[in-house]
Amino acid sequence: MSDLVLGSTTVLSDSSGTPTIQSGVAFPSGHVIQTLGVIKTDTSLMNTTAAIPGLAVDITVKKTSSKMLIYCTICFGRQNGNSAYPFQIFRDSAQIARPASPQSNQQEGFDAGSNEVGDYSTFGTFHHLDTHGISAGTQISYTIKVHQRDTNATVINKSYNDGNQIYNNRGVSSLTIMEIAP
Repeated sequence: MSDLVLGSTTVLSDSSGTPTIQSGVAFPSGHVIQTLGVIKTDTSLMNTTAAIPGLAVDITVKKTSSKMLIYCTICFGRQNGNSAYPFQIFRDSAQIARPASPQSNQQEGFDAGSNEVGDYSTFGTFHHLDTHGISAGTQISYTIKVHQRDTNATVINKSYNDGNQIYNNRGVSSLTIMEIAP
């Protein structure tokens, strides 16, 4: 295969046998530079505030000043419903997408409702545009945490009771990170 040349600029080179975009090629603002994601198909029981196992993405920044578009869908059930349940997004060890000034008893994060006691699972879906300000070449780890606010357990990808009834469904959760050109 030959190189792709526009004008006098080599944009794509096949000299190594694997086509690669040459350094110095500028993507238009808003262009998706890279997309990484994970799909969690197994189940997890969460009794404390903690990262959801298997729902994390490590991404290495390709362009300084880019933004990360985060898409997340979580299937979950509660031991005792009737409460909104916050999930939190973390970039490395810092929580992002936080409210400006929550009061002491308010939850911080993305709420996903749950109003059935143990028998049903539900989905919480949220998006966030992270303007991280991190330099190219730096690896970032995005994780989703369950914020445990009471003694009732949360389960991921199933209803809490998980019986063999038509209403005791299971699902999958996913986390997708897209780097957007500045």
